[in-house]
Parts: sequence; structure tokens; C-alpha cells
Amino acid sequence: DREEENQEKVQKAAAVYSFGLRFAYDDDDENDDDDGDDSDDDKGNVNRVIYVPFKYANLQEEIVNNQIWKLSLSNFKHSVVDNANKKAESDHARDVDSSCDAYVSITAEHLMAVILYCNFSRLSYQFSRIFRRIKKGETNTEVVTRHREYARWAQLLKEAVWSFGTDIGDSKISTYYHGIGGELVFTSFVCQFRGPTSLTAQHSVATTFAKKHGIVLELKRENPRLRYFNCTWLSCFSNEDERLLIGPDYDDALYIRMCTIQCMRSEYDYGKFIRAFTLFNWCIRRADDAYGQTTNQDAQIIEKMLNHFDRDNEYENKFDGAEYANALFDEFRNNVQHIYIPMKYAEYYDTVYRLLFVESAHGLVLRYAMLCKLFTNCKKIEIEYNCQTKLDTDVFLMELRDAAKYIKSDTRDELQIEMKNVKCNVDAMKKAEF
Repeated sequence: DREEENQEKVQKAAAVYSFGLRFAYDDDDENDDDDGDDSDDDKGNVNRVIYVPFKYANLQEEIVNNQIWKLSLSNFKHSVVDNANKKAESDHARDVDSSCDAYVSITAEHLMAVILYCNFSRLSYQFSRIFRRIKKGETNTEVVTRHREYARWAQLLKEAVWSFGTDIGDSKISTYYHGIGGELVFTSFVCQFRGPTSLTAQHSVATTFAKKHGIVLELKRENPRLRYFNCTWLSCFSNEDERLLIGPDYDDALYIRMCTIQCMRSEYDYGKFIRAFTLFNWCIRRADDAYGQTTNQDAQIIEKMLNHFDRDNEYENKFDGAEYANALFDEFRNNVQHIYIPMKYAEYYDTVYRLLFVESAHGLVLRYAMLCKLFTNCKKIEIEYNCQTKLDTDVFLMELRDAAKYIKSDTRDELQIEMKNVKCNVDAMKKAEF
């Protein structure tokens, strides 16, 4: 059927970028948080913190004895410890301000954590993997078991960024780049990098990491409180102009804005699609006017995507860059579990909101059937009108009946619908059958 055809068409670009999970650290083994079933990396409540008990007594024991990727003791002492102690005495270290009462200045141990991340590529690769699920169905217990191998390092690296890093709002740099060695797709276009992520202010550096078949993300600072650590004075690769991000375990609002994706293979710039997809994300999930008004071009792009993924529609996107753009939108729609539409932002998102509503004689009714077809994993649709609004009950019930057909054909057991500030024909609603 149409849905299966769409899935086949995006299969080539279906590798998904993981923003990572949230971790906090504890000496108490009893605090190991496992529910066993939270195995979809960026679905569900990924903002819940997973507590990890330490396995090793200190950083040296961890790096030398872990069960994933080790350094020899001599290599650790010479390349990491001696290097960090020397850097700790430098003017750079003395100029690093602390935002944490626990530390007056950056410690040699925090410098070791950054040096390990910047200067040991294979080790750093394995370290980054502990922040995400690496196989389908991996349980929290399995994730914690892997994460414990580098838990001391992870805690120190977080402290380096959040106690001694730079507020992105204070930086003179407004645009950052991140190279990825494959055409990955994303669960969201609001980037919250929970795992360690290297950015650079140099586009040319990012392209070397993307190589011939990867992508380069162009990112703009958004929340001024987001922090990074400037690694250039500690890295063996200072030409990379590296800025390290790693998410905290306490604030969901610290994100950075994705502006465009540049595909190395096709040399195609997906900026107009990222803009439209991001605004659509805010339209139905975040409800904020921070990204400005939608335009006719945004609406045209979203309308093409809605038609392309409509299982009852024969329309197919064939424009330049369509294959990857379709894959991006497909991954996004499959991760939407809660739709929230406050009508107070209608003026900002007017051109896109028109696609989501049926205009009846008594006002606007949300197109529930279309949303159910498109967002097959959505479990709740919530709409909040500005004031007491009379609902066209007949049109509303018609939409619900059509929506029910798709809910029954999907894997969902139920769909919760919530409306605020509406007046409706209560008797008709009670008598309705689906």
C-alpha cells in the first residue's frame, strides 16, 4: 500500500542520528534506573535522567581497565596526565572562569577529560557511543552497563563544559558547523545534543568530517544559556577550532537551532526544507513564536510532504533533493507522539495552520483524520482555542469517524483528543458512534 511504498523509498537514508540520552552519576548501586522498555532512542520520555553508579574508583582506573577501549598506563600518564598538569599551569587555565562554587579554577582532572576526548579518536568514538542506544531494543540496564565503563570521564567532561565553559550567548561566534559521515536523518530539528558533540566555526573543517557521502549541519545559537568548552588550547588538532557541547541533565530548553543541512554527495542545500520542517515542528509540538512567521514557501513545502505521505493520495515528491527531504520528514513524523496546537499563535503560523483545519460555517475544525494518517505514532492531539469558541459538532464528528478508521488500522490502541475553550452540542457528542 501507499504507506509501505513510502517506507521503501526512504529506506536508503533511514540511518537515524541520535541526540543521546540523559545521565547523572551516583556512587549508590541501588539508584540504577531501569524500566527495561524505554528502548526507542529519541521517542518517549528521553528527558528522564538515567542514573549511573560508578564502577571504577577514579579516572585513571577507568581509562586503563575499562572493558570497551583502553589506554596503557604509560600512555595515559605521559599523554594525558603530564599534558594536563602542564596545561593546568598555563595562562589559558588561569583565564578559565568557574561558574561553580565547588571549583575555584579548572582542575587537572577536568583537563584530562577534555584531552582524552580531543586527542584520542578511537577512544573518543567509543566514549560517544555510551550516550545512546546502539541496538534496537537495548534496555536501560544494558545502556547503564556500557555507560559505567566511562562514567567518571563522562561526569568530568560535563563539569568541564558546565562549570568552566562559555555561554554561547557571550560568544562572538553566531554560526557553528557539525560534520557527519553519512546522510543521517533526525527525529527533531530542535537540536538538544545530550551526548558529547564537536562543533567548529570553520565550514571547511566540518566538510572534512562529512567527507564525500556525509552531511554538514549549519547551526545558529538560540538559547544564550547553552554552554560549550573551547578545546583549541588543549587539542592536538587546534586547526579544527573545536567547541564541545554536552547536554546537562536538568534543562530541556537548552537547544541550538538547525539552519540547514548540506549534502556532500549532491552538493544540495536543504535550508528551505529545514526552515519549513522546523516551523512545522513548532506549529504542532512546541507552540512558540520564537522562529517567526511561516511563509507561503513554508506552506507549499509542508503541503507537498502531507500529500506525499498521505496513504490515500497518489502524489509523489520528485523535486530536486526529494529523496533525502522525504526521509527527513518521514523520520520526524514517525517520532511525533503528542500534538499540541494553541490558537494564540495562529497569526504567526497562518499559512501552515490553513493546511491543518477544515473551514466550516461555524469556524475552524482540526483535520483529525489527516493528522492520524500522517502521524501514525501519535497518542494525543490537543488544541487550545483563544476564547470560548463554538465548535461545528457535525464536522468535528465526521473528522473523528474518519480518524477512527486509521487508528484501528494502525498499531495504536487509542488516541486521546483534548480541546480547551470550546462550546459544542453535548447531546450529539454523547450519541455519536465510531
